Amino acid sequence: MEAIMMVCNLVPKKFGGFETFLVELGRSCRGRGIRLGLMLAGEPIPSVAQTFQEMGVRWIAATGWMEPNGKERRSVFSTRVPEVQLLGCLGRCGVPLL
Repeated sequence: MEAIMMVCNLVPKKFGGFETFLVELGRSCRGRGIRLGLMLAGEPIPSVAQTFQEMGVRWIAATGWMEPNGKERRSVFSTRVPEVQLLGCLGRCGVPLL
């Protein structure tokens, strides 16, 4: 089975436009027999999580991107997620690692 893994600098705190896009992408992928995995910046709210599950979208939340003073630093997501952690996330989302 083919799979797509998207890395999204997103904490789904509302059911907005991008969340809707991801749901529809999940629906389209599922209809084509493709698994969709997401690496998110935080856990989605329950309504988004439930809809992701209904569409077969799997996700993992990458956490721990605070500066030492406790301030959130979103850029840490793209610059400090170790490759090993990313590979582990991909594997847990069902993405085959070559």
